[in-house]
Amino acid sequence: MADLQLYLASASPRRKALLEQLNLSFDVLRVDVEEQRQAQEQAVDYVRRLSFDKAMAGVQVAPQSLPVLGSDTIVVCDGQVMEKPKDIEHSRQMLSLLSGRQHQS
Repeated sequence: MADLQLYLASASPRRKALLEQLNLSFDVLRVDVEEQRQAQEQAVDYVRRLSFDKAMAGVQVAPQSLPVLGSDTIVVCDGQVMEKPKDIEHSRQMLSLLSGRQHQS
């Protein structure tokens, strides 16, 4: 890979793999961003805000002045944003609800 081109402000293995497929040279920045949906926040606005907040948090900790990519993924089912599961049983309920359905990335 070439010299460092950007920072990824996400611990997601999937996003890391996507950047590797593009043969980009990057470092991962660990950022701490609260992932809490605001009242009446639409799903698309929520994921945009999380992505922006992660990128801005990455800018604050980046050791060099390079672009910072912040991103996030949310799951929406029947118009409802499904937050991260609280425990194993909640995970099972979520997977059962999603089972056999098509999804969009």
